[in-house]
Amino acid sequence: MAVNNHKKRSTPRTHNSYNRCRCDPDPDPDTSWPSATVYLTTTINSISAVYRAHINNDVAVIILVVSVYVGCFLLDRCFTALKRLPPGQASRRKELLECAIWLLTAAIFIGFACQFADVFRLAASLSVFAIVTAVSACIICSYFLPKDVNCCHSSAGKVTPFLRPPV
Repeated sequence: MAVNNHKKRSTPRTHNSYNRCRCDPDPDPDTSWPSATVYLTTTINSISAVYRAHINNDVAVIILVVSVYVGCFLLDRCFTALKRLPPGQASRRKELLECAIWLLTAAIFIGFACQFADVFRLAASLSVFAIVTAVSACIICSYFLPKDVNCCHSSAGKVTPFLRPPV
């Protein structure tokens, strides 16, 4: 007679326990000391920049520094939450996180571009805004285009180079 020695699990598994690499030494990246060091350094630098801007009565820099600080903190939270979702599974939460990542990144880049547009000449300012637009477009393409679309294959099934020299 066979004896069933299989014990039932006392705690339920979450979706993270299936997706985590067995060799991952730190299952929760939020509690690691490098994260804490980055947050501490960013906070000290942001407070210092706000203080210097306050002394010089530069309200625009204060707004930029505070918004970038909050934006980077929220971006980190969005990336952490996105990383914890099951890979390959489409969900409304995943779409909302991807949209938040795109909006926060675009807002930070546009904030920098607007702040430094006065410093550069017109051509350099336009190139900075073009770079911001291109980065934003790349983020949109990586998150919002269907994953099964392959822009390197033609309709006949032949592989075509992405950037082909003119004939």
